[in-house]
Amino acid sequence: MSRYTDDDMLRDWTSEAQKERQAQRAKLREEQEELLRRQKKTRRRRRGFLIKAMCVAAVMVAVLFAAFSTMDIFQLQEQKRQADEELQGLEHRKLGLEQELEIVESDEYVEQQARSELRMIYDGEVLYVVKDQETTEDQGEMPEQVKP
Repeated sequence: MSRYTDDDMLRDWTSEAQKERQAQRAKLREEQEELLRRQKKTRRRRRGFLIKAMCVAAVMVAVLFAAFSTMDIFQLQEQKRQADEELQGLEHRKLGLEQELEIVESDEYVEQQARSELRMIYDGEVLYVVKDQETTEDQGEMPEQVKP
């Protein structure tokens, strides 16, 4: 006879089945833990990559901003240089116009313009009008004499 009874066999069988289930559960837990470790590692890698990518993007934006700012500074300096040159030219022109104004406002200039452009004369003077030589030669005329 066997030393095991049916109850003992049932208990052994049950305990073996339980052991197998426990081993399967343990194996499943280990697989899940390994999967979780891999997922965490993958997340850390992705997070690290994203952080690096964002840092690179931020540096690129900063470099572009600095480049455009520098270009703006150079353009503004060029505009300032051109404006300074224009200002100097206008100041020079202003001085010339002020000198011309002094001359134009003088009595001598007014008299000279009245005589040459308006053909005005003083009492007792005789005005001679001379036509161009080409006109005189073509027409065969003599210069006119105008009396006041």
